[in-house]
Amino acid sequence: MTADLMGMFSTWYKNPPADVALLEEFKNKNSLFSESVLAFYLLSNGGEGFCGKTYISLWPLERIEDLNSSYQIQKYLGEGFLAIGSDGGGDCLAIRRSSESNNELVFVPFGDLDPKSVRVVGRNFSLGLENCFSGVYQHPD
Repeated sequence: MTADLMGMFSTWYKNPPADVALLEEFKNKNSLFSESVLAFYLLSNGGEGFCGKTYISLWPLERIEDLNSSYQIQKYLGEGFLAIGSDGGGDCLAIRRSSESNNELVFVPFGDLDPKSVRVVGRNFSLGLENCFSGVYQHPD
């Protein structure tokens, strides 16, 4: 499944895999990380590239907590959000808890970090990438 997700990127500048112990520690502290996100980070600890026409830059695991703090993600968006990257420009890529069993992949502008500005990419990480790849999700220019 995760190898299939990697195949959705026309170009992916891959980082080395995340350290398993660090990933397990991060998972224990951050329930927003689904199995598909964890599996992806085992292949590439962050990285960047095009998924369909949408540019995605995933932050390395070691930087996620620091960058969430620096951007004050939880202050502005709430505890149900975890930023994991960007579009390489003005939009934050985040995981948002939508239910007990579902964590949506979303974009929200860094400029206002307003929950009303959230654009749902997919109802989970895998579907979000699939929606970018297939063109179901069209990122605004």
